[in-house]
Amino acid sequence: MRAVDLFAGCGGLSCGVAAHFDVSLAADLDPAALRVYATHHARTRVACVDLSRDDDVDTLLASVEGDVDLLCGAPPCRDVCN
Repeated sequence: MRAVDLFAGCGGLSCGVAAHFDVSLAADLDPAALRVYATHHARTRVACVDLSRDDDVDTLLASVEGDVDLLCGAPPCRDVCN
C-alpha cells in the first residue's frame, strides 16, 4: 500500500507509517528538514512545496504513480527556542 506524507518535516511520522505502507512521497516547505528526511528515507521522493496553496497539493498528488492509500500529515512543529 502507498502513502504520501504532507508537512513531513524530517520524517518522524513517516517512520511509523513505513511499518505498513510504502511512503512514496514526502512534502514540506522547509528544505533543511527535507534534507534530513532524504538522509533517513532514501527510497522516498521529497518535494519542497508550499502546501497552503491548493494547486500545489493537486499537482503534487497527481505526480504519484498509482493509487494513494493513505494521505497523512502532522501539524507543523513549533519552534520552542524563540
